[in-house]
Amino acid sequence: MVAVYLPLPAFADGLPAGDDRTPDKTNRPGSNDWPTPRSSSEAGSFAGTWYAFVDNTAFTIILEQEGQIVRGAHTAVYDYGRRVDSSVGSVSMLGTIEGTTAFMEWKSGLSPETGKATLEYIPGKPVTLHWKIAEEPPKPSDQADAGPVEVSYFLPKTAYLMRK
Repeated sequence: MVAVYLPLPAFADGLPAGDDRTPDKTNRPGSNDWPTPRSSSEAGSFAGTWYAFVDNTAFTIILEQEGQIVRGAHTAVYDYGRRVDSSVGSVSMLGTIEGTTAFMEWKSGLSPETGKATLEYIPGKPVTLHWKIAEEPPKPSDQADAGPVEVSYFLPKTAYLMRK
């Protein structure tokens, strides 16, 4: 008998399938609750849970869309779990949709600064989103007691995400 181990698809948020930590279903735009993960078969919808694995980073975003507004939360597990950048249950991305592109402002879980990114909706089989950082958040200033800081986030600079 031969045993074959097949890894489960990108559970970058570290939660096992069927975890009982269900997000609050009463979240409203502007609230700080984790967006409700849901798939949408609506053509052109950004809503849903999206994942990618690129450059040793498992990247997951959960997006909600209300009209032309999109908001979301992220988790990026870098260097095989040695580094984690997560919004830790709060909204970390907010943007507006123009055509097939969402222009996002995002915040790392590691820095109070914000950056800018685009999410391009690419129809097809499978539907994908192309995440691309357009403007990095500034690095925190070097402080005498903290030492030099090399990075202020672990999100990938570019990634093609598939809907979970």
